[in-house]
Amino acid sequence: MPVFYSKIDVSSYLTSLDWLIFGGACCLCLLLILYGHRTKKFLPTIINKQTSLLEYLLMGRQLTLPLFVSTLVATWYGNIFGVTQIAFEQGIYNLVTQGVFWYVAYIIFALYLVKKIRSYNATSLPELVKNIYGNKSGKLTAILVFFKTLPITYAMSIGLLLQCFLPLTLFQATTVGVSFIVLYAVSGGLRTIVYSDVALFIIMCFGVCLVLLFSIHTFGGLGFLQENLPSSYFKPCGTKTLPTTMVWFLIACTTTFISPSFYQRCMAAVSNRVATQGILISTLIWFVFDICTTFGAMYAKAVIPEAESLYAYLTYGIQLLPVGFRGLLLASIAAAIIAALDSFLFIASNILMYDFPIINFKNIKLQHTVSILITALITILISMFFEGRIETAWLICKSYFSACLLLPILFGYFAPIFANDKLFVSNCIISCLSITIWRVYVMQYHPSIDGFYIGCFTTCIVFTCYYLANSLVAKIRTSVMPGSKAA
Repeated sequence: MPVFYSKIDVSSYLTSLDWLIFGGACCLCLLLILYGHRTKKFLPTIINKQTSLLEYLLMGRQLTLPLFVSTLVATWYGNIFGVTQIAFEQGIYNLVTQGVFWYVAYIIFALYLVKKIRSYNATSLPELVKNIYGNKSGKLTAILVFFKTLPITYAMSIGLLLQCFLPLTLFQATTVGVSFIVLYAVSGGLRTIVYSDVALFIIMCFGVCLVLLFSIHTFGGLGFLQENLPSSYFKPCGTKTLPTTMVWFLIACTTTFISPSFYQRCMAAVSNRVATQGILISTLIWFVFDICTTFGAMYAKAVIPEAESLYAYLTYGIQLLPVGFRGLLLASIAAAIIAALDSFLFIASNILMYDFPIINFKNIKLQHTVSILITALITILISMFFEGRIETAWLICKSYFSACLLLPILFGYFAPIFANDKLFVSNCIISCLSITIWRVYVMQYHPSIDGFYIGCFTTCIVFTCYYLANSLVAKIRTSVMPGSKAA
């Protein structure tokens, strides 16, 4: 049985063949990006600013099923360091909280929300909210979605990956990684992102599957894990409490139901059928991917239990795989991070140039370039605040802004009585304040109750009060109308 070390110099394990394979993966990405530019060049629809924006933001609504699946799968799995860290520390808990909960949310989205979303013919999530509630709601949603969409955890992930090879601080490595992404993200619109995601999708799937297959071949199956891991690693809640575990189900629902990435891909699809089928197919692929990353990280814990949890999966995989395959693993991890980082940088910057246009140039490319540079700078600065704590950043960013938006948006879809501009804005402000007060003054005494619950509870109170007040006003008006019984 081979000897594994808990801490290694990753670059010393990589041979010329590994770097050649890694370089080949990069070249495949570049070729598909260039192909995306070529298809864009011959589009006849780019005749004015409005049609140019549609092409730039939504690929002219021409996203077919294979491209839809590739870009959605690739975009949605950028936190590979985060999920493998959770699996290394908690085991099956990761598959439940980062897998099963999300599959339920994906299926609900595909079956019940796709048609409603596409019926508004909007270009973005904030524009959709504007169509339902009003202009002020759209602007406020743009601000909240901007901060929710900032790829903070993905920026930290690319920084952590670069630190494996370069003698840089996390801030320096994050800056270098994000800057590299910006260089090609500004070169084109969604079409460029989608075609690069095809290559990234293929690469990332091969790498993680290899780690699990070689693990089973080298150490054996489930019996090996059961012998070398604590029993908590096979419990759905791990060592966490039920409320802490369940908050991930709510985060899965909120993140998916108001995910700008999901909305953008669905709005860009050629039809409702493509969007629905694409999400369902993607869910099956995510299931396989989650099995591979979860059990791969669990093997890492069983073999090198003293390894640093953030790097454990990479440290284990590099030592496990033979020459050549190591380069593919490195490429797959980089692909998962880059696919999410470039997509969310693109979406967040679109808010600055389209939904909340603080920058306005006639030249769309220049406008987007400035927007993405500002977005990248804000992302880097905020990511430094969390200092590599990916799960903490994930929980705070997702729960804080999702709690303010989820229920109001769903109410807007299914209960038109609540489609009131002032109600939406008031609720968002009150929810933000309630979450802030809870986190600052109360959560230290009740750590198992996340601020997300408080935000959702506040929203329910606000909307219930609005409904009761409306009902009361309606009864009063009815009672004083001429010809009524009261009259």
